[in-house]
Amino acid sequence: MRNPAQEIIEAMQILIDNAMKKITSINSGIITAINNNGKYSVKHKGKINSLPAYPKNVKISSGDNVLIITPQGENNQSFILPNSFNNMYGNIASTDRKIDSTSTPLSDIIGDGFVINDKNDVRVGYIKAISLSTGEDGIEFSTIKNINNTTYYNTVGLFIDKNGNKTVKISDPTAWKTALGIS
Repeated sequence: MRNPAQEIIEAMQILIDNAMKKITSINSGIITAINNNGKYSVKHKGKINSLPAYPKNVKISSGDNVLIITPQGENNQSFILPNSFNNMYGNIASTDRKIDSTSTPLSDIIGDGFVINDKNDVRVGYIKAISLSTGEDGIEFSTIKNINNTTYYNTVGLFIDKNGNKTVKISDPTAWKTALGIS
């Protein structure tokens, strides 16, 4: 006679195994060839499969890393996605809702941006849109480092005013002059 607890455990395992087959999986693969039928040869775990890409107008080349999506365990429904924004959309566009380059703000506005953190999630740099109360709009590139509770910045800003005049603003003119060999 079988142990009822063991039978329950085995039944639960069957239910879990069946449920796992219906989970959407995401894996990575490498494009080995671009086929003439609108599909791509993708190598994953030593096997090569022919899969379509979505969206269909993506820019994927041989050797690119891609994501392989298998919806709800249905291998016949698998497709690939590019593994980078550049391949998926061409240019990356971001709309900053705080900045209006057609007007001059009463005070400087530091917009949203692209932030880079280290493996400890500590910010090491960013690229942000800036709108200055002087009428200049532009982009700021900055690196950041905290040393003994003091935060240091090294920044360059590229700006254009309402008349088309271009300016460059830097956080440490002496360091930039030295780097450019004009000290």
